[in-house]
Amino acid sequence: MLRKLLFFIMLTFVLGACSQQETGQDTNNEQKLSITLEEVETALQEQDLELKEADLPENNVFIRELNGVSPKAYSLEGMTLSIYIFQSTDDRQEGMEAFKEANASASLEPYKTFTVHNVLVFYVEGNEEINSKLSSTLNKLK
Repeated sequence: MLRKLLFFIMLTFVLGACSQQETGQDTNNEQKLSITLEEVETALQEQDLELKEADLPENNVFIRELNGVSPKAYSLEGMTLSIYIFQSTDDRQEGMEAFKEANASASLEPYKTFTVHNVLVFYVEGNEEINSKLSSTLNKLK
């Protein structure tokens, strides 16, 4: 009887320890949900994507403020790349909705949208190789 009691007590401790480890891992994932502009820039540069600061006209739809967030605009292979860093994934989703609403009736040049956690990236379409590099690089930030 004593052995059974000790067995159940030990089992309870082991399960409790496993439960605490899982919670710790979730906390680390939540912290990683916030990606900085520097992390994005570094990841892109490590893939030999040369970012040049772009001076675009204010009426360019890809550099307009979305829900209080202004993007950092670059030229990549001669095409516009804009990076928005939001406070959270929810804010990023709201920013994307604001973009869609603001441009619902506009005829825009072809572009690709990339999202990862709190980051929203617009790239006025260049070639498929660059699109692929952008996609894989940003997915590595997850």
